[in-house]
Amino acid sequence: MGYLSELKLPLLGETMESGRITSWCVANGEDFTRGQVLLEVETDKTIVEVPALSQGKLIRITAHAGEQVTVGAVIAEIELEGESPVDTTQGSSIDSAQTASNSQVAVQPTAVTEQSRPANGVKTGKSEFRREATVSETLHQEPLATPRARRMAQQFGIDLNAVTGTGRRQRVTFADVAASVGRANTQHAPQSGLPVSIDVTRDTIETPDGLIHRTHWRGGGRCNMAAGRVVVVLHGLFGDAQVWEDVATRFIKARSGFATEALSVCAIDLPGHGASTCSSSSLHLVRQAVSRAIEDFDEVTLVGHSYGGLVATGVAALSSDKVTGLVLLAPLGLGREIDQQFLDTIANPDSDLTQLGQVMSRLTAGGEVPSAAYIRSLHQRIKHSAAQFKVMIGSIAEKGEQSQAAAADLEALGCPLTIVWGRQDRIIDWHHALAAPEQAGLEILANTGHMLHSEQPARIVQVLARTQDWSR
Repeated sequence: MGYLSELKLPLLGETMESGRITSWCVANGEDFTRGQVLLEVETDKTIVEVPALSQGKLIRITAHAGEQVTVGAVIAEIELEGESPVDTTQGSSIDSAQTASNSQVAVQPTAVTEQSRPANGVKTGKSEFRREATVSETLHQEPLATPRARRMAQQFGIDLNAVTGTGRRQRVTFADVAASVGRANTQHAPQSGLPVSIDVTRDTIETPDGLIHRTHWRGGGRCNMAAGRVVVVLHGLFGDAQVWEDVATRFIKARSGFATEALSVCAIDLPGHGASTCSSSSLHLVRQAVSRAIEDFDEVTLVGHSYGGLVATGVAALSSDKVTGLVLLAPLGLGREIDQQFLDTIANPDSDLTQLGQVMSRLTAGGEVPSAAYIRSLHQRIKHSAAQFKVMIGSIAEKGEQSQAAAADLEALGCPLTIVWGRQDRIIDWHHALAAPEQAGLEILANTGHMLHSEQPARIVQVLARTQDWSR
């Protein structure tokens, strides 16, 4: 013998006030079991499925697919098995003091991307947090689409009804809309069929503390670096400009069919790294040096990895007149924990090659150890700039805790922000990404460690491509 209850829209996030019901996975009169997904709800960030924690039957849906519903509002009448408790409402109360054990509905979004789900998976929202939905009957005529796909379709005037969805239950994903935009632009793009030539040049910029070295990649024949837009990439600690070579060349080749103006990639050797002789060590001075190094560019998409991401955040503020987009790969500054042993071992000029190889294997998901030649070269560079590295590390972390916070600076940004993280990152935990501002685009890549641009160069090129207006 069961009892009647009410299913209310749960609170799916601390700042959530309402949600849009995208689909019901159970129809009127159907039984459901513990753990079965009852419905999917779209928030401003993501799509979340709502499962049941007890067995029962859906009596009547009162809030249908497509409706915007306030948190705590009744969305269905249900019958639950067992004896009726004092409170016969099912769902998450607005009162945050209510515990999961007192509620009949639990919401457990899980971080996923297209990389971490089957081929028919769904990539959703500005952040990629949702569980795999169960198959259910579509109860409304409006095409199923992720929040991010809807926003892009609106931006480019794409009719979602004309887009074939590749997600679960034929849901239209961001990638589906992006493909439609690409096809539309391809009709107007040059189709020479000729191989793309890439020019590589190098130069230096003078700063008060020494020279900053730059490496440029651009499509053959485009020599005026300041005439168009530039993607400026910043490496992490102990790296140099060459770690971006694969991404840069892939990006230029991918861009060649759509470019209507000059666009290039510029990798900067940070102070104390690569060929740069700049002696700046404090975070503030490093940011000033990089800002000086991009003064001759008209329009910049700024990309930073790890420590370079923390630097890029400050540069975006210092050069807000020219930075039109910011992409951060596993950046410092969004959480507390960091692998201090990794930092200290590599920065220690007395570390032997075996120790260096062991800690460097933590950089990738597969645990690969760099070649002995690379480790020896790195060791020599570290010994040459040991004092400078010591100051740099001391300014960002101590005893396994980061000392710099970037969240407030990112909140104040006046340009689009994308953050990408590897789920297997052992240097800086990917959960720090959850502290990103609401306006940030967020992607968590499966089977990827800290070196995203080396482990997933094609994926990073896709991210960079989305920062550019291909039809411009």
